[in-house]
Amino acid sequence: MDSNTLMIQYGDEIRMGNMGTPLDKIPAGNWIVKVSDMYGFYLKRMSQFSMPEKVYGDVESFSDKMLQSFNSWDGNLGVLLSGFKGTGKSLLAKRACMKCVEQDIPVLMLAQPFGGTEFISFLDGIRQPCAIFIDEFEKIYLSDGHNEQHKLLSILDGTGNSNFLFVLTINDVNKMSEFFLNRPGRIHYKKDFKGMENEMIEEVALDILDDKGRVEDVIRISNYVGDISMDIVVSIVKELNEYPEQTVDGIMTEMNLSKSSTSYSLTIKKDGVIYATTWGGMSPYDSTIDLDWSHYDIKNLPKGQEGSKRTLSFATNPSENRAEMAERIRREASPNTDMDEIIEMPITALEFRREEARISKNKKGHIVMTYVEEMSTHEGVRPVEWEVTFEKRNHYHTNWNAF
Repeated sequence: MDSNTLMIQYGDEIRMGNMGTPLDKIPAGNWIVKVSDMYGFYLKRMSQFSMPEKVYGDVESFSDKMLQSFNSWDGNLGVLLSGFKGTGKSLLAKRACMKCVEQDIPVLMLAQPFGGTEFISFLDGIRQPCAIFIDEFEKIYLSDGHNEQHKLLSILDGTGNSNFLFVLTINDVNKMSEFFLNRPGRIHYKKDFKGMENEMIEEVALDILDDKGRVEDVIRISNYVGDISMDIVVSIVKELNEYPEQTVDGIMTEMNLSKSSTSYSLTIKKDGVIYATTWGGMSPYDSTIDLDWSHYDIKNLPKGQEGSKRTLSFATNPSENRAEMAERIRREASPNTDMDEIIEMPITALEFRREEARISKNKKGHIVMTYVEEMSTHEGVRPVEWEVTFEKRNHYHTNWNAF
């Protein structure tokens, strides 16, 4: 851009030129970047963002952190917010933009895949801190071959005296070029939105559900869906408010909801020691957890049975007594099965109703169920704590009856 080029305001547009009354800086507000054959890149004023009456989660605290880091940064700062639609990433992005405007920082929105020398020259002409907001990044900078995305790399790295807060949202981070990821110099913060926690679902339900006694129903339906958005929770609550007689099964059958048929890898601990692992298993959202040991790699067998993993190739059924189990196994066993070893194996009652277990999430976001049962041991009857960690791998089905 020529050094004599000025920012000139024409109504709700700001263009670059050499004639007219120049602006000292871009006024605070939302501006969309456009391009014209006549006068190149220019800005057009857009309406301001607004927030719902109440926001949930860490929208306020994380947007504050974004602005604090940007204000103390020397150069550009990139923030990537990823997750499927309705999980709150755009809400957080817009709240950060609103705070920029409150601090006299204009927001430039990109709705076209700009890049190249002319666009870089345009940005170089902006001599003030600005936020650059790109919503649904992968739809604007297409991921096919990543060529369009690579246009932004040099801009993120910094051009001239640029001082930009880049705020990007993306629905599927797998559609982003690898050159954006694990590069804190380009994208400093990467926040993943994986769906609402039960605590937030409960808070929303308590706020807008007419019958507070059905909060658990909202949580149960939400958990069946899996990774859930605010839109889905609100829709479930609206359905219950409109049809209070509606059953959980009725809502699951009639609403446009897809149940998450999730593959889980499980780690099972007995009194704090890893007992078994598997790459597939029951869902933590099933009403009953009934673990079939035939799918598990048993880590800690009783002394003297370390080599008898094959003896656990039969599911234990807590409703069976030892004699019934022995008879069933004899009918099913292969000729080389060591029956003495099988009969001596403890019958583990790892079948329990979900509501009897303590449910939490660990630091990695995996669901952890803890259940204490009274078990007979050589020391007598004592409490044994089972801990089952579910690490999920999602795929979805729409037919509830398939489950």
